Amino acid sequence: MKLNFQSKYFHLIIYLFSALIISFIVMDYWVIPSIVHNKETVQVPDLINLKREEAHHLLDSLQLIGIDAGSKMDAKIKPGRIAVQTPLANSIVRKGRHVYLVVSGGEEKVKVPLLRGKSIRDARFALESVGLFLGETTFSLSEDFPPGTILAQEIAVDANISRGMKVNVVASQGKSSDRVHVPDVTKKTLKEAIAYLKSLNFTIGKITYEPTLDLPPNIVLDQYPVADELVQFGQTIDLFVSQEKVKVTEH
Repeated sequence: MKLNFQSKYFHLIIYLFSALIISFIVMDYWVIPSIVHNKETVQVPDLINLKREEAHHLLDSLQLIGIDAGSKMDAKIKPGRIAVQTPLANSIVRKGRHVYLVVSGGEEKVKVPLLRGKSIRDARFALESVGLFLGETTFSLSEDFPPGTILAQEIAVDANISRGMKVNVVASQGKSSDRVHVPDVTKKTLKEAIAYLKSLNFTIGKITYEPTLDLPPNIVLDQYPVADELVQFGQTIDLFVSQEKVKVTEH
């Protein structure tokens, strides 16, 4: 009697264990894959340059969920349009996946600093410190400001403009009686001559190249006005520069 009971108990354990193994196999090979694969996949569309509302509408139509993830400055994409998306376009994802959207804030703007009263050199530094550049400098007579001082600027102080833009200015050339001597830049290289003249607030005029065999190229041969001539502050200086002469071989 006792042996019979143990035998039945043993067979019951075997039966339950076998059922468990079969259930596991069924779940692993048929049920779970069926549940997973029933959630369809979809290709993420290219949302870059779309308006925010358009991007959300397109994602909704594909059963994807658009999530706003802030903004970033971007000079190439108009404000309010999508600049970055995650996942990237053409990625294959499950329906219901979150797609994160970063909107363009447009081109970065900077404020124009006050230049009036600064020297040309200081005005250049002030502009470059905020990502702007000194543009064309014209000169005007002034009884109140010394030569080389900024009198006016083309773009108003505190105006918001795009980084990298140039700001044109008007500078004092002093009183009508003020004159300066033209420096001698002959025999300097063109690069040296330009840098030296600009440091004294002269304007570089026409550069004419003349072929020569006597000197290496890019050496200043002559200038106009000539050295030591008295001229207005900011005067334009024309330069005549050596150019390598092509040798003609006789046959």
